[in-house]
Amino acid sequence: MIRSFLLLLLTILLLTSCTENDSKSVTPETGVPLAPSLPVPSDSATQIATPIQLRWTCSDPDTTDTLRYDVQMDTINPPQISVAHDLRVTNWTTGILRHGKTYFWKIIAKDLQGHSVAGPAWRFTTVGNNSPLAPSNPVPADSGSAPDSASVTLRWHCSDPDRDTLRYTVYFGTTNPPTTATASNLSDTTAAVTNLHTGVHYYWYVVASDEQGGRSQSSVWNFTISQFQIKWGPDGYGYTATDNRLPYWPTAYRFRDITSLGTEVIYGDDIGASTSLNGMPFRFYGDAISDIFVSTNGNVQFVQSGSSSLSNSTLPSLNVPSSALFALWDDLMGQVFKFHDVTENVFYIQWNGRRLGGVAGDTTSFQIQLHSSSNEIVFAYSRILDSINSLTPTIGIQHNTGANNQFLQCFYITTAGVGLPNPMNGYMIRFCPPASMR
Repeated sequence: MIRSFLLLLLTILLLTSCTENDSKSVTPETGVPLAPSLPVPSDSATQIATPIQLRWTCSDPDTTDTLRYDVQMDTINPPQISVAHDLRVTNWTTGILRHGKTYFWKIIAKDLQGHSVAGPAWRFTTVGNNSPLAPSNPVPADSGSAPDSASVTLRWHCSDPDRDTLRYTVYFGTTNPPTTATASNLSDTTAAVTNLHTGVHYYWYVVASDEQGGRSQSSVWNFTISQFQIKWGPDGYGYTATDNRLPYWPTAYRFRDITSLGTEVIYGDDIGASTSLNGMPFRFYGDAISDIFVSTNGNVQFVQSGSSSLSNSTLPSLNVPSSALFALWDDLMGQVFKFHDVTENVFYIQWNGRRLGGVAGDTTSFQIQLHSSSNEIVFAYSRILDSINSLTPTIGIQHNTGANNQFLQCFYITTAGVGLPNPMNGYMIRFCPPASMR
């Protein structure tokens, strides 16, 4: 009986002890963050343009805990390079990445209790590289000319669809295509070339390269160094000259063949003749003009008896010591016509012939126009077939002996054909007096 009582008492004590232990409060351990998921771009995405914003989703079982994120990204798997630390947001934007390359990335989530969990390695592939656009818009213009100078600054335009940084190599020379790279690794779209010579034909092209190895090449361009300008003056009196390459050239000014309308003034070689303007009023450097002297050698002098010198020279010239218009002063032969259009109030002097010693059939046709209403002078060239082979003219205007800088010289050619506009067919020069004479 006593034994049974003791066993019962022991059982009651054990049960009481277990109940007390179970009733004690236990604080659970803070939860580990869940693994990052739902990547953007999606895993294995392709044709991704950069920069791109990487995004993901992540949470912690303990809603009161705050998460921080580290980003690892690399071109190897698993990624080894840490590119961002302790981010408070679930996104991060890359820089410009290489084109056509696969990148691996993962997120490490951390809570304030020191727990961390790494997400899986995701991947994406960037869009392939676009090569630069071909360089364009050359300066000097293709097949154009540059002012007479020993150096020229070449210019062009170029861009890249991916906005990559571009570098340029310039090939330049006298052969087509040029084989010598005269400038390389240029960051600007300009390049200076030196030791140039008048009348020489130069060829050039540009190769553009981007950071990803993309390349493009321009066409082969060319230009000639010449004395060819488009504007001259003002001189000491105020005269200026422009040519018809300017966009605002008056459409009313054009070559008008007067052969069948006009009167022959002279025919021959190294001769001249006096004639009148048929009463049409005209002023030159303020002087009233009524009579002119026409020479077969491509000039008109504002005197009654002038010079038929075939030896042209630079202006001002003492070979023709008078006020004169030199449309194409050279050793010419042929016919000269005149015509007064009373409706337009314009006086025309036209030469039809060729240079002495030129090839038979290489006819030359050009004219001087005197516009009474504005006192403007126009040189118009219609047919200049031997301009490259034999012409060495002087072109310009001169008042008396050219004193006080009262002259404009547009061209003075000493080497046959070198430095003239080419072709001259259709070329025109307009001489304008100061506003007080218009």
